[in-house]
Amino acid sequence: MILPSWNDGDTKRAIVDFVTKTTTEGIPDFVRVPDRIALFDNDGTLWVEQPLYTQLAFLLESVREAAPQHPEWKTTEPFHAALRCDAMWNDDRRVHQNSDGLDRNGSPS
Repeated sequence: MILPSWNDGDTKRAIVDFVTKTTTEGIPDFVRVPDRIALFDNDGTLWVEQPLYTQLAFLLESVREAAPQHPEWKTTEPFHAALRCDAMWNDDRRVHQNSDGLDRNGSPS
């Protein structure tokens, strides 16, 4: 059975039909293996959303990597906020924690 955890319906049929058409040699929609790119996400989007959007994670990491060349960022917003903030998991729940060890409500975590 194909995609056994999925409910039968138009979406499942469309995906299975598309994959069948593009992976079956000899039919007009066939795509050769070297030319294939496949992206799948749980909700049908191409972006991860938790714990951070991909763009935000990239931005924060880029700021952290460039920070040694910019010591003034330690006191300049928004760089200061980006440098001291971190997303982490704690007790099976997401907690936003900064370098002071306080959660987003200012409480010790």
